[in-house]
Amino acid sequence: MLNDPSLITRCIVFYSTVAEFMMSLLQGYQFVPNTDIKFPTEVPTILAATPEWFVEDIADFLLFILQ
Repeated sequence: MLNDPSLITRCIVFYSTVAEFMMSLLQGYQFVPNTDIKFPTEVPTILAATPEWFVEDIADFLLFILQ
């Protein structure tokens, strides 16, 4: 089940959306996919309050796929 191509594709789409959402938090604007990346000088408060396991979960999934 874990190696089902359909499931893996859906997971990749989900995690790419989560990554785009986190980038929008970092940039300080509402989530709109496919925009130019401009980083602020200070980290927004909402991004600082985001749990670090969001990024760890994405990294763990990518490491699983690569293996």
